[in-house]
Amino acid sequence: MGQRTARFLPRCGLLCLVCLCLLCLLCFPTSSPSLHAGSGTAAEVSLTLLGTTDLHGNLEPWDYYANEPANRGLAKIATLVRRVRAEQANVLLLDSGDTTQGTPLAHYFARKDTSKPNPMIAAMNALGYDAMAMGNHDFNFGLAGLWRAKREARFPILAANIRMDRRESKDGVAYFRPYIVKSLAGVRVGIVGFITPGVPRWELPANYQGYQFEQIVDAAKRVIPEVRRQADLVVVIAHSGLERDPDTGASFGPEEVPGEQAIYALAEQVPGIDVILFGHTHRELSEKFIHGVLLAQAKFWGQSLARADEAHVEPSDVVVLVLCESAIQGLARERIFHCPVVGAPEVGPSAFLQRRAAVFAVERRGLLEMLNSDFRITGEKRTSALLDLLRRLRAGATIHRREK
Repeated sequence: MGQRTARFLPRCGLLCLVCLCLLCLLCFPTSSPSLHAGSGTAAEVSLTLLGTTDLHGNLEPWDYYANEPANRGLAKIATLVRRVRAEQANVLLLDSGDTTQGTPLAHYFARKDTSKPNPMIAAMNALGYDAMAMGNHDFNFGLAGLWRAKREARFPILAANIRMDRRESKDGVAYFRPYIVKSLAGVRVGIVGFITPGVPRWELPANYQGYQFEQIVDAAKRVIPEVRRQADLVVVIAHSGLERDPDTGASFGPEEVPGEQAIYALAEQVPGIDVILFGHTHRELSEKFIHGVLLAQAKFWGQSLARADEAHVEPSDVVVLVLCESAIQGLARERIFHCPVVGAPEVGPSAFLQRRAAVFAVERRGLLEMLNSDFRITGEKRTSALLDLLRRLRAGATIHRREK
């Protein structure tokens, strides 16, 4: 198994993997039997893992609090994904949950107009996601909304620590698969999903009726050995955060829900995992190795994309790639807006604002629906700005946008 490297992709450009290959050749001379042509061993295979998390319905690059364009959203992440795929043949695109809830747009199509496809799922289908982990907020719209999203998704939504009270067909929409194994360029990649077990503490009982939530580490000790026997590379996508400081190992203190954050324990206590892409805590971690397991967390709302590069030489020899630069950058430097759902070309901010006018009426209805139902927000400044916007919308005011 090759050593993993991870980083967040800057929008001003991506490091070329060719440089990594050159570094590899310098560190491992071609006289080595594992790389010698005609030695009978297979060629090197390079894989790239891309990860998002806590998108929370942020499809377009728009700040609903300030009512202006923002450097966030899956539409902007799509540009980065497309670039990586242009460079790399073997790419897996993964998400760590809390995806379908969080913006007026997501709320409207989950609660008000359910005749249309879920916009986040439609965008993820268009981008070709390979798998997603279930997040606690993905239960917010109830089982009917959850199952509708699962039916529409052309990728599996995984949760190895969700168990059902009743027997359910593995092909049924209510069933959560614990993992999948995908073959990519001959490399078998096991992808295992986990969700924080705190759902019953926060969610309405009707929204998770029939499901039980196991502690992540307990479930992993049962599932990971099974996956390890089938896979060359084991990747965990988890909606749970770090319970310890990743640098010092010191505990962050008592948790509201036991086991809510379990990523450090997962890496420390469960052998057989190579990479963990995680979320839930709305933090960002570009690269950390815990007991030889690579950890990475992309920034919430689609503000960054996690990337891990893997190198394999089959059948058993290993090439180690060491990434010399680890960068954490947001999306601020590049003003590109792209809609992956309709395949629109890249456009500048002015054209983007004109296009938004066509969907703003829908989002206005979504804002009003949220105001009249169960939407909550914390933080005095944000609350004041949002409530002011909602009051003006209810009064029928016209919202003018200024271009930066």
